[in-house]
Amino acid sequence: MPRALVVIAALLLAACSGSGGSTTPTIALIVPPAPPPIQTAGTIVFGTSVDVRTMTVANPAITFSTADLVGWVAVLSDSISGTSVTVTIASIDANGVQTTVTTEPVAFANPGDHQLAHRPDNVLALLGVGTYVLRYVRPGDAKVLAVGTVSITP
Repeated sequence: MPRALVVIAALLLAACSGSGGSTTPTIALIVPPAPPPIQTAGTIVFGTSVDVRTMTVANPAITFSTADLVGWVAVLSDSISGTSVTVTIASIDANGVQTTVTTEPVAFANPGDHQLAHRPDNVLALLGVGTYVLRYVRPGDAKVLAVGTVSITP
């Protein structure tokens, strides 16, 4: 039973039961946690467990410690239309200013591919504490095919 229905049922039960005297039911507001990032076209989803065969991330998150091995799956918004894309990692400072940290080519065997997976490793932790944006860009027309933001904490 969904959490909201359980809360409503408990409140109704509490309001209906009692010793016959008048009581005012107490209503507790339960706020669910923010949903985890989902894998949709044009996004990069991060996690500590990546299945490169099914291109899925178990327990996706956006914040990791420097001790975590972090991987990701990028679901491209369009085909790569070639044999490589460029991955760019930029740091984001407190004012939102982005500074490119690295840009590397990523080879593909199939120009029609729409997904790629990066096995968990310490690449992001080696960049240090901070917030980073990853972009996969098609070199031919500089179209951003997928983007994701991740934070690394101590």
